[in-house]
Amino acid sequence: MSLPRASALSLALALAALGALGGEGFWFATALPLAAWALAGEFVAPPRISLEAQRTLSETFADSGAPVEVAVRIRNAGPRIESLRVFDALPPGAALLSGSAEWRGSLEPGAEAELRYVATLARGFWRFDEVRVEALDPFFDLRSEAAIPCPQAIVVPPKPLAPPKAAFGAGAVRPFAGQTRSARTGSGIDFSATRDYSPGDPLRSLNRKAELRWGRTIVNLREEGRAIDAGVILDSRSSAYDDPALFEAAAAAARSLAELLLDQGCRVAFMSSGAGIDWVPPGMGRTQRLRIHRAAAAARLGNHATFERFEALPTRIFPPRSLVALVSPLLERDLGPLRSFAALGYSVVALRPDPLAAARRSLAARPDDEASRLALRLETVECRFLLSRLLGSGVSVLDWDPAFPLASARLLGEAAS
Repeated sequence: MSLPRASALSLALALAALGALGGEGFWFATALPLAAWALAGEFVAPPRISLEAQRTLSETFADSGAPVEVAVRIRNAGPRIESLRVFDALPPGAALLSGSAEWRGSLEPGAEAELRYVATLARGFWRFDEVRVEALDPFFDLRSEAAIPCPQAIVVPPKPLAPPKAAFGAGAVRPFAGQTRSARTGSGIDFSATRDYSPGDPLRSLNRKAELRWGRTIVNLREEGRAIDAGVILDSRSSAYDDPALFEAAAAAARSLAELLLDQGCRVAFMSSGAGIDWVPPGMGRTQRLRIHRAAAAARLGNHATFERFEALPTRIFPPRSLVALVSPLLERDLGPLRSFAALGYSVVALRPDPLAAARRSLAARPDDEASRLALRLETVECRFLLSRLLGSGVSVLDWDPAFPLASARLLGEAAS
């Protein structure tokens, strides 16, 4: 029995007792309708919910912080509902920009209602599974609740950043990234040069004009673009990040580097390594871009004893002499594995979101904190020592303060020859 009906029944009993003590029928007459209403509610069925729901999203892939419009259409496939409340729970990290995630009103048989709102979502892979509904019989104060399924999913990768093109352009730190050019005979590829005919050359490569001019058989050489493999590794170890915001910056940087390499014609693989390994095999084109977006959206911090050190990474999945771009704050124990990568013939680039940058800015506001200043100085010396050893072992390092654009990342050194 609901609280209002229980209260009405208690009041009816009190009035009946008062009438019995005073011998007056007025109190019995007053108590009777209250008791009848309270008891009748126990024998009346609560409102029947027979609803159908359909959800639509304006985007199924949306950058972090971008507005997404959500619409839920409810159709009543049952009897009239006098008072209906529909509520859509937003995923964690979502913020409502406009509209309302709740609808209230009555709904006739076959009628439809719609709630519509605009929200922003944090990076992640989010599922909208159901809407909660509550039907109310206002006369008897009877309620029915249900969850109406209307599943949809949205992938929210990190916000794209302008990448450091100066460091990844031709002639910079990526001697193996992008497309290479190789001369060969054939058709359908860019012209390169000419040479004398050799047995086995296809007849379609013959240069008739050159043959008439020089009196010997000449064939055309053409250049063919061949895609090069590159792998982007996002460090997702909890032990490498003191601040979750630093990991969000690293995820955005990893996505942006992968897109830059795709734009340069590379076959790009993507890996997130922390509690486990999330691996996207090498690929090109729009489909590969969407796969990388999904992997960057799903990346989560975690720790696993097996993947605490980068030497546990399966390096065989990266083709020989390919580019390996690691996005990580870098720990001292990472020196050995990265040296091994370089020794195996990979072109290794480490993009380092500076974990001390925020501490430096915080300390600038507290100039009298000598203990923190000394601790920061020691950590800075350790970082410089680690970076100098990496540079000396053939690893190129890009140092980046996440408070500034990614394009401002500084190239500390180039791969040793």
